[in-house]
Amino acid sequence: MADNGLHEISWFGTERLYAQKEDLLHEVLELEAEKNLLASGESKYQDDELRKRALEELTSPEPDKSTVLSVTTAPPTVVASPEPEEQEEAELTAPTAKRPCQCCCQTYSEILSFLEKRFEAEQSLREEEMALRREELEIQRNYDLDLISKTCLTVTCHKNAAR
Repeated sequence: MADNGLHEISWFGTERLYAQKEDLLHEVLELEAEKNLLASGESKYQDDELRKRALEELTSPEPDKSTVLSVTTAPPTVVASPEPEEQEEAELTAPTAKRPCQCCCQTYSEILSFLEKRFEAEQSLREEEMALRREELEIQRNYDLDLISKTCLTVTCHKNAAR
């Protein structure tokens, strides 16, 4: 039963971790979008579009690794006459896609650090739980031995009294 409780704690901890990760990713995307907007001097309307696009990317299911690999290793294709809006989108997404920003690296570092601390805490809880269980079993064993010896003394006393 203790394992069930620990499993539930881990499950909810994981859910909380994913929620925190999603919040951090939202924040990173907003900061990157603002950084790109300040550098290019775009309007607030385009900033809202960037945020909507970033949120759509976050809420869409993650592609499998082969898709990501093919996207990152494939050379960019050039369209003969792209619309000006498409060119602006490509210019905005290309720099962040090719080189990770320091903010992203820091965020992922914090996530990894949190995961390591959580793992260590769970391991410590498991060890503590096992130590308590061993102590409980030792107490039960001593109680049983004490009860057996008292029973033997009582039986011996009754046999001696009957003689």
